Amino acid sequence: MSKGFRQLLRHDGRLFYRYGIIAANGVVVAIYALGLFLGGDWIPRQIIALIIMTDPAVLGFTFLGGLMLLERGEHSRMALAATPLSAARYAASKTIMLTAITMVAVIILALFLSFELNWWLYLATVLLTSVHYIGLAAAIAPRFRTVTGFLIGTSAILLPVILPGVLSVFIALPAVFIGIPAVSQFRLMMVALGADPANPVEIAAMLAVAIATAAGALWYAERQLRFEFGSK
Repeated sequence: MSKGFRQLLRHDGRLFYRYGIIAANGVVVAIYALGLFLGGDWIPRQIIALIIMTDPAVLGFTFLGGLMLLERGEHSRMALAATPLSAARYAASKTIMLTAITMVAVIILALFLSFELNWWLYLATVLLTSVHYIGLAAAIAPRFRTVTGFLIGTSAILLPVILPGVLSVFIALPAVFIGIPAVSQFRLMMVALGADPANPVEIAAMLAVAIATAAGALWYAERQLRFEFGSK
């Protein structure tokens, strides 16, 4: 890792702290953890899957989009675009920092679960889901002028993306539906929590879909950000 990229990571860490993203995520995690602690075995695992998946999906998407628009308001991204910083490095730094925050959050939540879980699948699912929605936010946010406009405008975009996954938590969909990214992501979480049986072939297929989706989202984000940063 180059010195310049380490400085960029530190810069983003300061931004996340300054704009209250770390604090806001901490409050959400505390509320979720309290609910899991008090609910114990009374909370269905389907609900637990939804609770955990909102952190890398909805929160990651909205936090990054909001941050990027705040950067635009302060003209800091314009200043970064004038440096040798590439669109790929900008997206990578934001992805690393926000995914790290998300991973810490879901590890804390897992400690409040009253049952055993498949840790490697749990963490892999969160990681891939986080990267997917961060990539979407990085690609879409530059099209909006204000944070409010982003939150309102993207609700129509985010809902159809995430809704199939939510439905898959409560409805046993045919295997062909795992080709829908959100379905694979949410079903992987259900498998990790021991709430949905799946054979190794199904797990491998769902992981393949989640990996391809995450990689595609990052590629799309980098491509869109090139309009600001240019080809460097």
